[in-house]
Amino acid sequence: MPLPPSMGVRFSSDIRREGGELTAGRFLLSGPVRDIVAAADETSQRYSDNGWREDERTLQSNRVSMTFSKDTRTVRVEIDRRRVDPDMSTASVRVQRNG
Repeated sequence: MPLPPSMGVRFSSDIRREGGELTAGRFLLSGPVRDIVAAADETSQRYSDNGWREDERTLQSNRVSMTFSKDTRTVRVEIDRRRVDPDMSTASVRVQRNG
């Protein structure tokens, strides 16, 4: 599963796999985000490179929410850039199977 740039998983839960494929899970990440637009664009490119389609993007000054789909799965990525300390920015990734 592609992750936002320079971010690492700090917590995960509700993970399910079927046939070696991740079909569900929640992941909390942290890491530096200097530019929210650049982070969104690079995240989108990482998903695209792995066969995912970007379905939605909502961009605010220090936050982006994106939805990607592939086969029967949907991924929701939310990145929050911390204004005071951008090195401590956070993100969440939620994977679910549709239908």
